[in-house]
Amino acid sequence: MVDNWNDWELWFLMDGNRPHDVSFEEFMTTTLCILETIWKERNKKIHGASTTPLVQLNEEIHRKVVDHEMVTTNCMRELTAWKPPPVGWVCSNSDVAVSNDSSFLAAVIRNDKGEVCAIKTGTNMVTNPEIGEALALSMAVELVNSLGYNQALFHCDNLIVTNVMQPRAAATSHFKLETAKDRFINCCSNLRSWDLIHTPRACNFIAHNVAKWARFSNTVGSINPLTLETNILDDYVEWSHDNG
Repeated sequence: MVDNWNDWELWFLMDGNRPHDVSFEEFMTTTLCILETIWKERNKKIHGASTTPLVQLNEEIHRKVVDHEMVTTNCMRELTAWKPPPVGWVCSNSDVAVSNDSSFLAAVIRNDKGEVCAIKTGTNMVTNPEIGEALALSMAVELVNSLGYNQALFHCDNLIVTNVMQPRAAATSHFKLETAKDRFINCCSNLRSWDLIHTPRACNFIAHNVAKWARFSNTVGSINPLTLETNILDDYVEWSHDNG
């Protein structure tokens, strides 16, 4: 009888107690991602927040597992803190907030001094988080183009989307992202120089917060940064309308 965490871990450490093609590390990574998602969903329900659709929860767990695997194998450049872009460049952080029947996109553009130059939010009927992330990236590059900048860094906290949207990456295994990728690459062709880099969620809260705020307030369009609460425009702290 397994009745504590250590015994449970030791039991699955034995190869015969796991699927033959799954390593202990892979098993534990997936398990912990599932437990974290269940715990967060439980807390949302206790505090009266709306529940997350099961399809979205599955996507979230999958994204977490892939993120962990890619980081541990050093397959992508990873930012550990937000830094201003080089002189003459702008930096875009984008994200999406998904609800049951739609998604809200957000893009925040900052200059080489770290000053917010522009914020834009949009909405779409998609409820797939990866498609939403890709559409947010496309909206971001269109915003950069409209502002007249020609050198830009794009930060995205979804590792799958960051990989697929690279110019030389094949989108065949993620065909649902092909249209958004074509739109993104086409807009980037107007720039003299650009790069797309994965950033962890912990360094991307500014875009995450704006997307959450847009969904909560049902606001889309160009946003004056001076009209937003200071804690929304924070790179490292998640905003909540309960303490905003």
